[in-house]
Amino acid sequence: MSPEQGRTSVSKHHMARRQKRLYGDYELLTTYDICKLIQVCSEDISRTEHALLLSSLLTGRSIEQLLDPAIDFKRSSPALPLQGHGVFFSSWQLQNQKTLSTISSFTHDSFSQGATLIAIEVTGSLQKLRRLERECQPTEESLQRYLSKINRSYNTRLSLARIRHHFHVWCVQFGISEVVYAAISGKPIGYHAGIYYTRLSNNVLLEKLRQYWQCLYKGTGIEEPSLPEIEAKLFWGSNRVPIDTQVSNFYRDTAKIVGRAKRAPRHLDLLHDYFCAYCLLILMLLTGLRPTNKFFGPITNFDLSTGFVAIKDKGDASRRHVYLPPKGQTQLKQYLDFLEVLSRYLRFREPEQYQVIKAKLSGNADLFTFLGERNSSANNDLQRLRELFVHYYPMPLNWNRHLLRTKLENAKYPPDIIDHFMNHESKLDSSHGQFSSVSRAALINIAHFIEKQTVDELGIPLLANPLKGK
Repeated sequence: MSPEQGRTSVSKHHMARRQKRLYGDYELLTTYDICKLIQVCSEDISRTEHALLLSSLLTGRSIEQLLDPAIDFKRSSPALPLQGHGVFFSSWQLQNQKTLSTISSFTHDSFSQGATLIAIEVTGSLQKLRRLERECQPTEESLQRYLSKINRSYNTRLSLARIRHHFHVWCVQFGISEVVYAAISGKPIGYHAGIYYTRLSNNVLLEKLRQYWQCLYKGTGIEEPSLPEIEAKLFWGSNRVPIDTQVSNFYRDTAKIVGRAKRAPRHLDLLHDYFCAYCLLILMLLTGLRPTNKFFGPITNFDLSTGFVAIKDKGDASRRHVYLPPKGQTQLKQYLDFLEVLSRYLRFREPEQYQVIKAKLSGNADLFTFLGERNSSANNDLQRLRELFVHYYPMPLNWNRHLLRTKLENAKYPPDIIDHFMNHESKLDSSHGQFSSVSRAALINIAHFIEKQTVDELGIPLLANPLKGK
């Protein structure tokens, strides 16, 4: 690593640490600071400095963001009856549109833009400011000088950075996920890994914003800005969250394919591949596994006595433990039983394939690998999995992660538990290390929730060993 790369890495880590400030950090604003800022700004809301400072506090956005002409800002939209409120439209370019056109019938609709509403009291001032030439707009230096005057007058500790950061502090304090925070405050898609996988409701974002404003204005003696009720259920974010009925149909259709392969006893390699793929897809759905060539790795990554599995699907240094719920354990045991029976069939008929099965059972090879159909063009296990089902379900193989992240967000699970389960943490998070605060009970609880939301409620069948009794 070059010195320049090293400095960049240290800088990124430093920035990440600053995002994890404690609530008692002296650098953070107190209730007194917030009350004085709101009271001063409310005395003359049309004043340029007041409009910008209050907008920054209400949305968690920087002054630069508020004035950036590249960020779409409107007073109305055909889809959003804003009733005079201003709105920032944030765009996350998540997926290739060509890809989306092939899977649109399998997924929920989502808009490519999300809306963050601005208080109607400051909308007019913001519009005028954004129309000014750049050199005529207030600068951060001039605004900081104005804050210094307020600080001297009221003994406050206001700064542009603290004002902007206050919304993030509130989100952490009340268990609001980084994805929701990023959506409202206009962060880029690279801010948090969960952004790519989550389908958000604009109504949910508005409700979080409303709750935040109520907390800000409590004790100020000033009524908080109003937000309009939006009847339309508008969503934005991931366009790869499959419709529940499509997921249910996919597993049922796949189960039928395994049944047909079972009736062709001469093609044991094909039966193996379909049953292996079905069991793998069940486990991927229950654990949020990323589709990689290694899948779950060897059988030694599974602790069959406790139900936990070590997943290593994001680089060499990243590993997490998740709990495999009871029905996932049942399907895994059926697969292992199938491999035992299959090995006896192949021992003298197909010695090479027998050695492959034997290596899988002994932990000397990855557990979920394919034998490959004759004349197959697949040259690796990930490609083989795609090849088996692409005609029935054209979704990208990581659709399971889009489904699970969205379901967990909607269920309001604690953000740190979601991030651990999805492996959406930064390098500085500690839930995978020896000082982890994630409990065993929390991992078991989230696994049971996912099992109920998927296998149980979608009616996904578990398949028995197709060679049982033979």
